[in-house]
Amino acid sequence: MIIPTRTIDDYFCSFIVKGVGQIIIEEQMFYLEPGVFFLIAPGIKHNYILQDDPARYTFRFKLKSGIADRGFGAGHFIEEKAWGLQTTIMSLSQELQLELPYTRHRKKHLLAMLCMHVFRNEQKPIKDPTVFNEFQCRRISDFLAANVNNRPTPTDLAATLELTPDYFSRIFKHTYKVSPREWLVRERIRLASLELTDSTSNISNLVDAEFYGGGLLPSATPEPIVYAVKEALKCKADRHDFRPTPHDQTKWGGTPWNINEIMLVAGAAYCWDPEPDMDDLWKKWSIRRFGHKAAEILLPILKKSYTLMSKGFTIEKLDVLYGWHLAPKAWLGITKTNYNRFDLFRKPGIRLVNKTEDDEIFSNEYAAWQCGSQSVPIADVRNDQWEAMILIERGLNAIELAKTYLKSDDYDYLHEIYDNAEVILKAVMLCCEGAYTTQIMLDNYDNVDNPKDIFEEALKNLTQYADVVLSRKGHSFLRARTGEPALYEALREIAQGYREKGNNREQ
Repeated sequence: MIIPTRTIDDYFCSFIVKGVGQIIIEEQMFYLEPGVFFLIAPGIKHNYILQDDPARYTFRFKLKSGIADRGFGAGHFIEEKAWGLQTTIMSLSQELQLELPYTRHRKKHLLAMLCMHVFRNEQKPIKDPTVFNEFQCRRISDFLAANVNNRPTPTDLAATLELTPDYFSRIFKHTYKVSPREWLVRERIRLASLELTDSTSNISNLVDAEFYGGGLLPSATPEPIVYAVKEALKCKADRHDFRPTPHDQTKWGGTPWNINEIMLVAGAAYCWDPEPDMDDLWKKWSIRRFGHKAAEILLPILKKSYTLMSKGFTIEKLDVLYGWHLAPKAWLGITKTNYNRFDLFRKPGIRLVNKTEDDEIFSNEYAAWQCGSQSVPIADVRNDQWEAMILIERGLNAIELAKTYLKSDDYDYLHEIYDNAEVILKAVMLCCEGAYTTQIMLDNYDNVDNPKDIFEEALKNLTQYADVVLSRKGHSFLRARTGEPALYEALREIAQGYREKGNNREQ
């Protein structure tokens, strides 16, 4: 966590209308989303981070110290879903910029209303949700065990406890530290492995080291390989086959020189030792690969590769890239060879593939069906991508710090893959905003006041970024591949497709 260092001499007020971010007050972190209001007293250390989003909209202002010193003991006040304050704060923000007759009286009146609300609710902090008791946890586990072949959903689990899906999801995550959907996937795999362990089946495990971006993104991601090997060991597999990716687009062509070598190093280690020291594996590999001094700087950021890739380039456990490119037809929802990324931004909670095991499931549907993937709130996607972008920036900074100790080829390679990640993640973020605003044009499920405005803004940003990418034509990650357009062409095609969808609905 970033240690807050900023203080101001006045009261700092903010109301989030659109956009997401974080604020760290003293040693507490709070997530900011539309409807959140906060007030910070003078001298309180804090860091305020709001995602750089063209659609964000906030009211922020400072109040001179002294207006509310008495009784304001906590040093800060935060309220979620404070939409009832929006009119008061909007009016106060406007009055603070005016000097008209009676403005002073209106300011006093509005400040009195705001302070009364704060003092009345100061002793009602945001409470952590309660957790399920032992009986409820047992009911959930027993229900899944009895119905695992029916592929129950989080809604089914909520029904067993007679709770609404939203409330159930919040309490579940606080209890189990993972989402209901992620827990379901893990438990299905665990139950299946137990069944296989008790059987006499002869199992062979194929561990595929293929990764997103064809080697052109930060791919030091041993976690999936390690997971596959550990599960195979539980099932007493008698053979493990490792296949380095044949799709590496770097000039090194998938050789161990690429940083994805750590995937094979870690996977092989688990074949011989059920509990190897992963930190030691990382350390020895990075020193051998880059030398002691460079490894000391680079290791912390390379170990975050999986978080970077999973947060930035997956949604609901599904990759948002096709090989190392965007797939316009998939983003527009008209694909027959890849899963539909456009539907990820429908009203949250709708399964992408609503089929059972008895139905015919096509190859382009299988990943989404197997993971139980569903449409998600745009705020969740933004938070994950924002976290990934921060990791990219830290990676680029670390590479610059290590430049003195790196071979020139190593420096160029590392800088290139993190530079690629920054370019493509920004493109993905803009595609997500385009998909979301187009869905809002089709079905304004978020009750956005000005859907047309945010739709036009999103498409303008997509088109403008295509021009930015075009100026970097020739960059290894941006070139076209057989059957797929170059990145700038894909962005233009996606923007045009969204415009046609939105305009058709408007007509």
